[in-house]
Amino acid sequence: MSGGTARHGMADITVVGGGPVGLFAVFYAGLRGASTRVVDRLERLGGQCGNIYPEKQIFDVAGIPEIPGAGLVEALERQMEQFDPHVVLGEEVRQLRALAPGGPFSLVTDRGEYPTKRVILALGLGAFSPRRLSWVPRARELEDRGVVYFVREMERFRDRRVLVIGGGDSAVDWAMEADARAAHVTLIHRSDVFQAHEGNLARLLHSGVELLPFHELVAMEGEDHLEAVRIQDNRTGEERRLPVDLLVPAIGYLHNLDTVQGWGVAVQGNSIPVDHRMQTSVPGVFAAGDIVIHPSKMKLIATGAGEAAIAANAAADEIVPSRRCLYNVAGDRYLGKRLADVAARYGRRP
Repeated sequence: MSGGTARHGMADITVVGGGPVGLFAVFYAGLRGASTRVVDRLERLGGQCGNIYPEKQIFDVAGIPEIPGAGLVEALERQMEQFDPHVVLGEEVRQLRALAPGGPFSLVTDRGEYPTKRVILALGLGAFSPRRLSWVPRARELEDRGVVYFVREMERFRDRRVLVIGGGDSAVDWAMEADARAAHVTLIHRSDVFQAHEGNLARLLHSGVELLPFHELVAMEGEDHLEAVRIQDNRTGEERRLPVDLLVPAIGYLHNLDTVQGWGVAVQGNSIPVDHRMQTSVPGVFAAGDIVIHPSKMKLIATGAGEAAIAANAAADEIVPSRRCLYNVAGDRYLGKRLADVAARYGRRP
């Protein structure tokens, strides 16, 4: 060990990634009686939902019609806190070392070493950045001066003339959030084929958003701040000038798993292949959420939560007694705070 790092105690299951899927994995592992730890490189939990778009509404959580990103993260934190997980923030995992075949493992960050019996990778998109408008003159120059890739506060749309670019769910979501607040919203897409879900497109068609398929951005105008753009109909070549105060490109992300590849985990493109138990190519290392790929994969929070439960359950099966005899379920570690309160009320343990 180097002088700048500290060694911590052994956890049963360590989750790498503090987004919604990671937080649910921590909860489910605690429900199975495992001692848990979550490690995230950001200074606060929540992943993209909590740190990039905390006010954006989320619609793909079972039983919740809609909820802002920050609200979802808060609920997930309350859920997992029943089992007193060890939360490590502001530390990026640099190495994953197997101390024996199939575990235990050691996760090494820039500040500490964290031994653990099993690992769940809930890394979202991995190291990612928004795909930028590199082909449009002055796009980089006007970033944060009218060109924004993430809108943390929805009031930023208030009374603005907004242009959204893209054809996926993110583009539609930004357009709908803007439509509730902005003076005018335009959404352009290079074709009339959208990747967004049908329900989202139906909402868009019934909104006040001006839709311009077959249009692309070709130029920007403005000195200290974006004032207007020029868009082109890619069928006719005809150009049109739009006054714009705020431009939100939602044209995808660039992401890579270079760090993970150094851990010995097999990678396929920008994803980690998993089996039916959510186990990676390394026995004892599981994965869940947007980072994984399997034959029936869908990139939804709801799907990720299911994968998290499968991964946590599979990991717990390897380290806690599989037969739930009364004598195996007597320890306090199996009690969440709420369950412990109930037991105390009746003067006995479950």
